[in-house]
Amino acid sequence: MYEDFILAIRKYEEKLGIWSGSDHQTPIANGNIQARLRMIYLYNLASIYNGLVMDTDNLTENNLGYFTIHGDVGDFNPIGGLWKTEVFELASWLISEYYKQYTFNNPENDIEVFAKIQAIVESLKLKPTAGLGITNNDLEELEAESYDQVDTILQEILAWKSMTKESSWNLKNFLDDQQFLNIPYKVVEAVAKRHFASEFKREQLPIKI
Repeated sequence: MYEDFILAIRKYEEKLGIWSGSDHQTPIANGNIQARLRMIYLYNLASIYNGLVMDTDNLTENNLGYFTIHGDVGDFNPIGGLWKTEVFELASWLISEYYKQYTFNNPENDIEVFAKIQAIVESLKLKPTAGLGITNNDLEELEAESYDQVDTILQEILAWKSMTKESSWNLKNFLDDQQFLNIPYKVVEAVAKRHFASEFKREQLPIKI
């Protein structure tokens, strides 16, 4: 769908003889197209089967702006109030609970179930990425060692915002006010930059300028 869409844009622009924006596509622009096409597909399925589209973004992604407007937001979001570290903890807890409740008594079925559980366990070791080819993973982009660092910084930003009650929350004021123990300044700056730069995504419409 994505490749057909990019080709259709180019053909349409060439037919009209207009400036070819498709010649200047960026990895982020391409990623946004993919996310929005995916949402079209999902909402079409929901319409056919009388269902709802589930949003899988979490609180960390929301506060970093790691989502595409009109591309990731669904009808309901069961983990929207959880930080990414909490999502990892929840997944680990669910796996342990499943092990407790599952009765291993059918060898053929047990192998399949165990393989699925192992796949989930292995997925928890992966580092999240938007898959846009800009960096290998999200942590690398933020120069952070773990999501414990990222979540700690974001939580401090939200607490700072709540306490200062400034009419304009800007990056410099936050960085001037904060001291993070055991977290390099470059990580704090990278996370804070992403948060403040993506503020427009979290604003209620109309966006205030």
